[in-house]
Amino acid sequence: MDETRKSRLTAGVFSSTTDLWATPQAFFDELNAEFHFDLDPCALPENAKCPKYFTPTDDGLKQSWGGVFCVLQSTLRTCYRPMG
Repeated sequence: MDETRKSRLTAGVFSSTTDLWATPQAFFDELNAEFHFDLDPCALPENAKCPKYFTPTDDGLKQSWGGVFCVLQSTLRTCYRPMG
């Protein structure tokens, strides 16, 4: 990932006062083109990226993901560390 893109993504991580934020659609679309996600295990109806998703009420971390490809947007912004 080039430094400009990495900087924009990092800035986005710290740009909100809430942890209820969605993966940017263009970024998701790029990843989805390669991985073909089936499940968004931590979403709201208005920001779910996949037809199948779990809401906070469903508690997606307690649900069976059934061996599907999942997209998971971390909300652990205060613990942000670059991966890879």
